Amino acid sequence: MSADRSLLLGVLALQNNFVDRHQLVAAFDRWVSDKTKSLADVLVQMKAITREEKALIEALVDRHISKNGGDAQASLAAISSAGSILSDLKPVFDDDLQASLGHLARSPRPASSTVADPMATMLPSVGASGPGSSGPMATLISSVGASGQGSSRFRVLRPHARGGLGEVFVASDEELHRTVALKQIRDPHADNPESRARFIVEAEITGALEHPGIVPIYGLGNYADGRPYYAMRFIRGDSLKDALENYHAARKLGRSDGDALKLRGLMGRFIDVCDAIEYAHCRGILHRDLKPGNIMLGRFGETLVVDWGLARTLDSRETESTITDEGLVNPTISTGTEKTLMGSAVGTPQYMSPEQAAGRLDILGPRSDVYSLGATLFCVLTGEPPVEGENIGEILQKVQRGDIKSLRELNPSLDKRLRAICLKALAVDPANRYGRAADLAADMQCWLADEPITALPESRLTRLGRWTRRNQGLVTSIAAAAALTIVLLSFGLWLISAAHQREALAHQQAEGSFRTARKTVDRYFTLVAEDTLLNQPGLQPLRRELLTDALSYYQAFLEEHSHDLSLKEDLAQASHNLGRIQEELGEFDKALAFYERAAASEREAIATTKGNLKATEALSDTLTAAGRVHQKLQAFDKFAQFNSEAMQLRETLARADGENVEYQRKLASSHMNAGLVNLSQGKLDEASQSMQRAQTIRTPWKDTVTARLLRRDFAKGYYNLGLLAAARHDADAAKQAFEQAASILENLVAQQPLDLEQKLLLATCVRLIGDSVAGGDDPSLAIPSYQRALTLFLSLANRNPEVFEYQSALAGVYMNLANVQKKNARKAAWESLTTAIELLDKLSDSQATPAQQHDLAIALRTRAEVTESDGEANARQDLEKSVRILEELISAHPDRPEYPQELERSQTLLRERRVN
Repeated sequence: MSADRSLLLGVLALQNNFVDRHQLVAAFDRWVSDKTKSLADVLVQMKAITREEKALIEALVDRHISKNGGDAQASLAAISSAGSILSDLKPVFDDDLQASLGHLARSPRPASSTVADPMATMLPSVGASGPGSSGPMATLISSVGASGQGSSRFRVLRPHARGGLGEVFVASDEELHRTVALKQIRDPHADNPESRARFIVEAEITGALEHPGIVPIYGLGNYADGRPYYAMRFIRGDSLKDALENYHAARKLGRSDGDALKLRGLMGRFIDVCDAIEYAHCRGILHRDLKPGNIMLGRFGETLVVDWGLARTLDSRETESTITDEGLVNPTISTGTEKTLMGSAVGTPQYMSPEQAAGRLDILGPRSDVYSLGATLFCVLTGEPPVEGENIGEILQKVQRGDIKSLRELNPSLDKRLRAICLKALAVDPANRYGRAADLAADMQCWLADEPITALPESRLTRLGRWTRRNQGLVTSIAAAAALTIVLLSFGLWLISAAHQREALAHQQAEGSFRTARKTVDRYFTLVAEDTLLNQPGLQPLRRELLTDALSYYQAFLEEHSHDLSLKEDLAQASHNLGRIQEELGEFDKALAFYERAAASEREAIATTKGNLKATEALSDTLTAAGRVHQKLQAFDKFAQFNSEAMQLRETLARADGENVEYQRKLASSHMNAGLVNLSQGKLDEASQSMQRAQTIRTPWKDTVTARLLRRDFAKGYYNLGLLAAARHDADAAKQAFEQAASILENLVAQQPLDLEQKLLLATCVRLIGDSVAGGDDPSLAIPSYQRALTLFLSLANRNPEVFEYQSALAGVYMNLANVQKKNARKAAWESLTTAIELLDKLSDSQATPAQQHDLAIALRTRAEVTESDGEANARQDLEKSVRILEELISAHPDRPEYPQELERSQTLLRERRVN
């Protein structure tokens, strides 16, 4: 379906009140990821419209296009009052949709919001509605001729600027006789409660940050219709963006106003910005949209950070300093900004951090703002942002890869220490950046003062140069001059020697460059494939996209070098990596073909060089991977064959180098893999033998310093043993195994709090401990475990509200808790079930899985069972809904035997309720 027709359908559905703006934006987000479905079908799937409404809207679209000569673009251009959807759909990254938005007619600003004669209008005083106020700006004002007693304070002079959410006017403060800036929410967002809340939070955050580098707020008020506005200082001057454009234009033309002294002045301004952001971080506020355009330069040396519309509060643990006694800023209302969709990039693409570009909003912290400061510094030094591209999607990909422009090429005159400071702030990994804005400012101060910086270790020659500059008198003496001559002569001889060697080394350097490039791509692939953060629920689409980048490289490499015998090892590794990528993408046949190709090369290497441990390890990894694919294809005999050969090779490696922890870890994993397959086939004795063998191998190594992965595997091993014990109905053994797993995971989570996979496994273990106890003589003993599991799952769900797996797991704990509570605390059970139902109902509106729908049906029936007699009507409604969900599941999945059984239970209970 074309983007033009889809956009036309969406706008017409919005204009005719079939959907609201939030539903439409959510529908486009889904549609751009799978355009085989029509937008109308997506809206039906979301339950935003019915099938009957879909038919009406599609007929309306056909009629509209027909009236415009069969041209969907002409239809878009003919639509009026559609401008408000433009800004809402701008963040949906899709080239086709963005092109279609260009055809959409922009509606004129409503007349009611236009001030025809600025000098004859007065805004109500801050905090007051104003007499007779009843509409937006033009109707919410009183004339200059009014008595002025109390209500009229600000007189609008002229429009000044407009942003995505708000617009700014220059106004006169009639009480204090000064010029101010007055900001109000724009018409397209005026009636949106979330937008109003964001606007108020922006004002409260900016007003609470009382710092010379942050624009002061003079007051916050509301019009009669509830639309908020606030007054602030009017800054006379230019933005840093304008100043940089002027400076670098002069620099490139060789004019004197582009000199080094002017650059040092701009750097001083940049340090002022760092100080303001450090203060905000200490108050628990993250800006999230730092860029030259959001930095104002006053005419008298003032530097002010503006536009805090995307700011959010930091967790108290994320604040990295306690130098202020003012406390953390806590806005009075909550907005959706802290719970922005996972995977959504928030900010200005060229200046946002890689974690912002990846949509990892749950891990943003002060170092994210440090990156944006680094991007701003890049612009200060070069006049250009660090990243540019053909479209937003390309820019975001470059940011995540660290594919920034060359400072040296853009401004060859830059000192290398200054380049080092900028590049450290722009590190892709937050851990490699400056920890605080104050640290970045300190390095900048040191550079200005010609002192050592932390970003670049100093050579002896650099220290000599500084000493020379500071001791000019001594350098003029004969002894100092002689010493300096010797140093310079030695350095010159070294350069000459290097020049003579250059030609001889040319071939080696070319080969080295090739190897370095190969290693870089391999590191990129390894990081993406094995990064636990990228493998969290909600982030897998990004991970798949990044792996696809590596796929293209490896395919080209194999095609170009397939006949180069000197690259056998590289070709085998490339084939293995291609197999892993195809496996990740679900292309199992292609994956097996690449694994087979890699294994053939690795077997040849082993046969050629006896005792080749590297090739042996590579072959064991390839065989394990091939076995894993066969396991996914339910070909268990094939899995056993590949896993057994891999295990033998790993036994050989472990015997050859008994101190290699990684060899031991991989051997244990082969045994555990065998155990898991046996468990899935009901071969419990064989599963137990393999799993115990894996844990025995791991035990001597679990406490070694470098064995973090092995400790993780050790915890997973106990988790799997717990599942095995549960399959044997041995609750005590299951509880003990889950407790051992949880104990190890507690330490791992404390060491790596951002590894959500480990945290999820910990929460699951704690819940399973409760399940093991709940079936015993005293089920109430399970309650502490369930409560602890709720805390862990809530932490995951709150930081990642759009990850449905966390919401579903949370609902499951509430259901299990209710089963324990319903025996002695029916009211508490009813409350737990209600919470579970609310969570699952929300998932139901977002394409819930059959398992989640099944849980919802069970929760509804259980709540009906514990509902008191005065809620009989509600209980029947719950049972009717439970029956309806189960009937739909049976229709969609007739091969599932548990669904008819559950349906019979719900129907029986409903009949009994109706009889009563």
